[in-house]
Amino acid sequence: VFSLKELGLRPSLLSVVGSDFKEDYEELLKEAELEAEWLIRVDKPTTSFENLYDERLERVQYLLSFSSPIPQGVVEECAEGKEGVYIAPIFREVSISTLRSLVDEEKIAIVEVQGFCRSISRTRRVYVRPCYELLSALKNCYLVKASLEEALAITGMDDAESAAKKIKEAGAHNVSITLGKEGALLATENRLLKVKPPEVKALDPTGAGDVFLAYLSYHLLKEEDPEWSLRVATTAGLASTRRVGLTGVPNPKEVEEMMKDFRGNWEVGSSPFP
Repeated sequence: VFSLKELGLRPSLLSVVGSDFKEDYEELLKEAELEAEWLIRVDKPTTSFENLYDERLERVQYLLSFSSPIPQGVVEECAEGKEGVYIAPIFREVSISTLRSLVDEEKIAIVEVQGFCRSISRTRRVYVRPCYELLSALKNCYLVKASLEEALAITGMDDAESAAKKIKEAGAHNVSITLGKEGALLATENRLLKVKPPEVKALDPTGAGDVFLAYLSYHLLKEEDPEWSLRVATTAGLASTRRVGLTGVPNPKEVEEMMKDFRGNWEVGSSPFP
């Protein structure tokens, strides 16, 4: 949501926070001129994770606490009258049935699948579970974003291109799959694009996927060239890893400067699709 604000948009934020959540977060939202009327407080701890990274920045994640699912009626009321919805749960706050109720041919729907695919082991370690039931709920989505692991989990496929094709066949208009250090791909109506940027030394990769999706959504909705949009989004995601926390959200000027540094150093692939 902070990335969307950096891009000049004013989204309405719907989220659940617990009694342990800092009051100054609401002040931060107000200072950023973000609507906080749909910020729901519950008498439970806020959903939170412990993220552990190895020297290669591979993440092991543990669920520390889970707040509450958001009732379908509340989500539908928040979305009523909106031109579009940006659905990005982190751990089961939004049900698949709620997702189905939000996505139709008249509303622009952008979906980050991670919160639908996450489960936990007995030690509360987070893992990506098979989630085939999500696939049919993605029909008519303008843009679906997943990591490679998530894309394989919801399609049963063995590789990114096959997974993107299956999500498209389910009715999604555009599909983007992030590939870690290998970059990202984007499947549009008739093209499959892959971009791999130069390597960047990351400090904190948490939230990079959220920044990526915000920038990709923004530029695709402006009907900019899909390859350019994918490069900008990938650069924005990388830019966010160079700082910690909310300070890592890059503004468009920072992304533009980083794009200049990357000029001529991309690996790019394009082919007809499907």
